[in-house]
Amino acid sequence: MKVFRCKNCRKKFTKKHNPQREYKFCSYQCRADFDSKTSRVEKPCKNCGELFHPNRNNTVQVYCSKRCFNKFKDNGKSTIAQKIRSSLEYEEWRKKVFERDLYTCQMCGGVGGKLNADHIKRFSEYPELRLDVSNGRTLCEECHRQTENYGNRKNSADTKWDLLAYLDNF
Repeated sequence: MKVFRCKNCRKKFTKKHNPQREYKFCSYQCRADFDSKTSRVEKPCKNCGELFHPNRNNTVQVYCSKRCFNKFKDNGKSTIAQKIRSSLEYEEWRKKVFERDLYTCQMCGGVGGKLNADHIKRFSEYPELRLDVSNGRTLCEECHRQTENYGNRKNSADTKWDLLAYLDNF
């Protein structure tokens, strides 16, 4: 038998010695009491400073969320475009474009599937229109690849989509 001290009530208790286990509590009730006390601790997030409750099993947690952890870890390595595309505002923009277009590809008329929110005027050339819903359209992945401004492709005459015809609909 070995003598231990309870982390909650600080009383001494004895248990049969097991080298693979370290006893910390004298009873299940003391364990539950200890957990309820420690889980209510609030800590400031290392990135945003907002107070949060660390996960019960992770006492060294210093970020309130994965998003804050990733922003802190980024440390200025991401481009402005990457930061915008991973922002909540950009996610909201995409959602509004999809809802306005009823989740329907504006080129082929297909509904659902793998949809992309496409910028009519290039994301890189018109920063003031990046989050403007009127500068977005819903396209399926296949039609999106055929647009004149897909990826880094510059304007070309052989695209399936006529931008002016699309703009005339609005």
